[in-house]
This record gives sequence, C-alpha cells and structure tokens, in this order.
Amino acid sequence: MRISTQMLYSNGIANLGNAQQEVTRTQQQISSGKKILSPADDPVGASRVLRLNQELEQNSQFQKNVDLAQSRLELEDGVLEGVTEIYQRVRELAIQSGDGILSAADRNSIAQELRSRLDQLKGLANSTDGRGEYLFGGFQNKQAPFEQTPSGSVEYTSDEGRRFIQISSSVTIAGTDNGKSVFMDVDSAGNTICTEGSKGNTSSPPAFITIGQVTDQAKLDAFAPEDMKIVFNDVNSVAPPGPNYSVYTVSDDRPIVTAQPYTPGAAISIEASGVQVEIQGAPAVGDAFFVRTSDKQPVFDTLERFIDGLENVSDTPEGRETFSAMLDTTIANLDNAETAMLEVRTEVGARLNTVEDTRAVLEDNEIILTELRSKVEDLDYAKAISDLSFQSFVLQAAQQTFSRVTGLSLFDQL
Repeated sequence: MRISTQMLYSNGIANLGNAQQEVTRTQQQISSGKKILSPADDPVGASRVLRLNQELEQNSQFQKNVDLAQSRLELEDGVLEGVTEIYQRVRELAIQSGDGILSAADRNSIAQELRSRLDQLKGLANSTDGRGEYLFGGFQNKQAPFEQTPSGSVEYTSDEGRRFIQISSSVTIAGTDNGKSVFMDVDSAGNTICTEGSKGNTSSPPAFITIGQVTDQAKLDAFAPEDMKIVFNDVNSVAPPGPNYSVYTVSDDRPIVTAQPYTPGAAISIEASGVQVEIQGAPAVGDAFFVRTSDKQPVFDTLERFIDGLENVSDTPEGRETFSAMLDTTIANLDNAETAMLEVRTEVGARLNTVEDTRAVLEDNEIILTELRSKVEDLDYAKAISDLSFQSFVLQAAQQTFSRVTGLSLFDQL
C-alpha cells in the first residue's frame, strides 16, 4: 500500500491534534473541578445537572421566602406583645377608675394617660416591616391602615386581605394579618353601636358624628339588630326656624324622633334605642348620619368610650350608675380584646413553628441536592491527574513519532 506524503502529514497532524485535545480537556477539567464541561461530554449527566441546579435555585428562593416570613412574623409578634401590654394597662386603669373615692382631677389624670395609651396603640397598629410596608395594611400595604377621623375616632381604611408567602413547594403561609381582623372585629360584651356619616353629605366643612355611648343596654338589646339614621331637615320644619333633625330606622324609614332642634356638639339622645351621640359642625339639609348596631366593637372605640365616660361622668346617683355600667362593659370588652389578641398571637406562633420546620427541611434538601449534583458533575481528581499524565505521555510519544516519520526521506539512502 502506498502512503503519500500528504496522507502521512494529515494523519500525523490529526493524531497530534486529538492527543493535544485530550490533554487540554483534562487540564480544563482539573482547573474547573467539573468533569462535564459541555452537554456533549455527557448529555444525560448534563441534563441531570441542569435539573438539579434548577431545584437548588428554587430551594434557595424558598429559603429567602422563609427568612422574609420569619422576620415579618417575629416583628408582628413583637408588636402584638406591645398591644397586649397596653390592653392590660388599660384594664388596670378601668379597675382603678371604679374606686368611689376618686375625684374629678383623678379621673382626668386617668383620662390623660388613656389618651397616651390610645396614641401608642394607633402607632403600633400602623407599624411597618422596615421596608415601608404596613404590617396590618392588608393588600394596600403602602398606606397607613388606621387614620383618625375629625371626630377623633380611629377608622380602618385598608382592605381585609392577607399576604401569603410560599415557603416550599407545598407550604404557603400568611405572612401578615389585616388590621380589621386584629383590632376592629373584636367581640363586644353586648350589643353596641358604630357611627358614620353618609358619603353623600354636602356640608363644607364636613360635619361629623362622634362614636357615641350606650346609655341603656337593655333598650339597645331590644332595638338591635335595627340601625338608625339621623337626617337633617329644612330649617322651616321647626318653629322658630332653625337647624333640626329627625331619626329614622334604616330598614323601613320608620320615624323615631322628628324635627328636633339641633345645637352643634349637644348630645342627641335617642331614648327608644338607649343611645346617645353628638354631631359636630353645621350639617347641610339632607345630610345623614348612621348609627348601626353591632356585636363587634373596635378596641379603639372601647378606649374612646372609656375616656369619654371619665371626662363626662355626672356626679349624681344616676350618673354614677351609668359610669359604673360603662366600666363593667369596658372591662368585659378589654377582656374580649385580650382574648382575641391571644388567639392571633397563638396563630402567629404556629406559623413561626411551621417556618422553622420548613427551614430545616430546606436546609436538608440543599445538602442532598448538592451531594447529588456533586456525584454527577464533580471531578475525580486522582483519576483526572492519572489520565493527564498518561495523555501527556501519549502526546509526547506522538510528537516524537511524527517527527521521526516525517524526517524519513529517500534522499537519505543515496
């Protein structure tokens, strides 16, 4: 068989290239610590590594979610602990207020501390998570969920949403609680009232209604669950002409009180329902204000009514009896608020336990996935160094052989 010079050189160079490629590939493997440098090296192994990398990335994201959930829940629990301490202090003040020897100055001093506690409570209810998001803001977490109305009462302006965080492929937990469920939907010791102005009112500046007081619980219990609306009439409805109002049932517009003269800030007593409210400002004709019965009382209203009772107690047998009944109701409502808070904190604690358990599982998964990936793609250094030594020897032999073969010439025999 004849071997041409061109074939001799081509085959020799190809063999040298293959040997050099093997050496280079092994050197790259040793340098990177990976035995799979491209999918062509091991298609099945490369596919497994890709899948394991994706699972590790997902696991890492879940761990970040766990950190976020834990920080929010721990912060919420700390805030709720502060709220519980306020409830306990207010309860102590309520018991102290029942002491019959307290003077008006003593009651005023207690009222001043209660206002400070109320401001403190509002501050805690508007707590943020350190990222500018309100803990109890529901889905509208960029704005303060609790705002003070012109009447001094506290209103919840956000929604009832709860933000959930997925902390594993099968576990999703609530990272926050909305303020309505924590502070507003507290069981009342008995039927109570909540007040609001109609959104269609036209007076400017707007008139507003106070949170009111229950003056006769038995009458309110008999009246509930009916609601009332206070409507302002034309000034000519009374003689002499002047601002006046009527009170109707909401369900059937049945009149309860008709054409009563109105004095801004004066008590409006609705005897049929055992309720007393005040309206501040100059309502326009047609303006309406609602007094709704409810079995829930926001904790802010409990404190507001307590303060109002302290500041306006009448030093008469009837006044002292009303004040005593108000204190009993306040203490019962505070007990309900504290019980509700305990339930929320218990749920937060349960979620924190879930977070801790999930964190442990994710850490174990990371170790397992990393070990599996290592078995597929990590290099066996001892074998690789042995292979490199052998490949280097083969390359050197090929170079020497090529040099000698290509050095042969017919002229050498002449």
